[in-house]
Amino acid sequence: MKRFFVFGLLLLLVLAACGGDENKENKSDNKGTDLPRPTATISTSENETLTLDPAQRSLLEGQYERLRQSQSQIEGIWTDLRNGNEVSCATELEFPLSPSDVIGSDSISLALFDAAIELERAFGLWQAECDNSRSQPSADVIDDGVRAALAAGDKLRDVEALLSD
Repeated sequence: MKRFFVFGLLLLLVLAACGGDENKENKSDNKGTDLPRPTATISTSENETLTLDPAQRSLLEGQYERLRQSQSQIEGIWTDLRNGNEVSCATELEFPLSPSDVIGSDSISLALFDAAIELERAFGLWQAECDNSRSQPSADVIDDGVRAALAAGDKLRDVEALLSD
């Protein structure tokens, strides 16, 4: 439901931005001096084309990279635990990006947001286990941690594909 609302809002904004500027190019007195800003156009689905300016693209790529590194680290921890290995809570982990730090209603931002939520869950489970005095997490907790880390990885692969278009 939220995605439909966001998509509808995005569609209204796009339509509003398109209206009223039909003859803008013809009314310009500065012929030849208005150079277009460099942009990257990304096809995100059959109905959505996302145009990013360099600053937007850099921001999204930076968020992707921070989440990707974090996802790799937490997936390794949960995978080691699933394989019966001990993992020290002294391992330095820093959650790099809160879901609230991801803004935007385009499909890249939404996928980054979903990945950040899953990573926050995986990190939260790990932090709770480190705060617990038991020597090994239960199988259910390990499964939840692995699932959250893998779900984040799936979302980040989606982002990678969208950014490479």
